[in-house]
Amino acid sequence: EFRRVLFRSLNAPLQQIIDAFEGRKEALSRLGQHSDVQVFCGYFTDELGGPTLSPGVLKGLGDLGVELFLDTYLFGPQEQAEDN
Repeated sequence: EFRRVLFRSLNAPLQQIIDAFEGRKEALSRLGQHSDVQVFCGYFTDELGGPTLSPGVLKGLGDLGVELFLDTYLFGPQEQAEDN
C-alpha cells in the first residue's frame, strides 16, 4: 500500500532502511551479483538545492553495497495548489 510520508530531512528515512537491512548484508551482496540493488528516493521540493546526507548515512548505504538513486522534483505554488 502506498502512503505519502513527509520528512524534513532524508537522513531519518534512509537510516531506517539501513537499519532494516543491517542484518541482511550477505543477502544483499548475493542479490547484487545478479541484479542492481538501489534505494530509490523521490525528493520533492519548492526550493533550489538538494538534500544534505550525513556521513553516517552515506557510510551505511556504502556498507550495504547499495546505490542511492535520488530523483529530485522542483515544484512551485501552482503544483502545490494542485496537490492539496
